[in-house]
Amino acid sequence: VEVKKHENFDGYVWIASDGGTLDLTEEHKATYNSSLPATAWKQVTITAKPQNGCDASGEKSMTLTVNPKPQPDILPATVCGLEYDLPVAAQSVTGITSNLAWSTTSTEAHVTSTKFVADKEGSFPLRLTEQVGTCESVYDEEMITFVAKPTANAGTDDEICASESTYSLSATAENYSALEWRSSSNPSIVFGTTLDAIYSITSDDVAAGSVTLTLTAKSKTPCTVADDATSSIT
Repeated sequence: VEVKKHENFDGYVWIASDGGTLDLTEEHKATYNSSLPATAWKQVTITAKPQNGCDASGEKSMTLTVNPKPQPDILPATVCGLEYDLPVAAQSVTGITSNLAWSTTSTEAHVTSTKFVADKEGSFPLRLTEQVGTCESVYDEEMITFVAKPTANAGTDDEICASESTYSLSATAENYSALEWRSSSNPSIVFGTTLDAIYSITSDDVAAGSVTLTLTAKSKTPCTVADDATSSIT
């Protein structure tokens, strides 16, 4: 802050409307120090009053707009699926949403207007950049971990002869933590835990003429919903 020096008085009294301090660097110059946190936006009137003189016309005032220092802040997260919902509320101590921009440096993920989308399971960087007024932009970056949802395919329906005692399964599944096979004739019992499990035909199956085999692919944390698939043997 600077005002023109008058010859008929010595020095100035510097006053800030917010109570901030003004350090004198020269007789007619001062450095303003805010009384509020760097995260606060405000307008301050700074006045330089001449002292030890009669000419009060030398008093000058100016309005100083103080922009908050950008301080974006995001947290790491782990989500189920390949989409992460971008927070609606401002993730910055300034609380200004219009000056925030989401982006990523990854070539295997991208940002839309509302989501962070990964091409595959894994951890990818999400960046939040904040620009406030003429202040230099600042960004914060954290890793978002995507855990794909489980999928299961128990195979196609099939037919076998009643004289056969076993049936070899050939299923597919992805993104699972564990597998369970159950039959419609005895659903409380898990008869297999692999994709190529072998099912033992029971007399109840033969009497009923068919049996439905269900494959459950259990999810990985933080996913909580399993995927079921069925295959019938006649």
